[in-house]
Amino acid sequence: MTRALLLTMGLLAFTAHSAFAGAFETNGFIREVAGKLQMHLPKMAADGLFEAHRSRAGWTYSIFTRVGKTSCDVVKIEIEQINAYRSRATVTTVRVEGGVLGRFTVRTPEQTPPWEAKIRLALR
Repeated sequence: MTRALLLTMGLLAFTAHSAFAGAFETNGFIREVAGKLQMHLPKMAADGLFEAHRSRAGWTYSIFTRVGKTSCDVVKIEIEQINAYRSRATVTTVRVEGGVLGRFTVRTPEQTPPWEAKIRLALR
């Protein structure tokens, strides 16, 4: 229950702070790109799991990269189709901290470039 709450808070923070996202284009139809990500994301996640949501323009994946007692780091990857042969991936990172008295989210733009590099490598 707590992890679901933290993930929901993280996803809300991502939509509010999408200006700090790292975006890049990759070759391949969206199904190919999504398949590659689904193969590599469990290895990158702290708990070996990822969450996938179908969006209007493509797919959105979320993974926990660090899970603590009262906080977690979340990486969100959005994939959308540009044309028949190209897709765009957007990587965003955030830290969700919660406790007895409430919760808050902190953008972590300094963590976005390393995760963007990992995702680029996975999509090759």
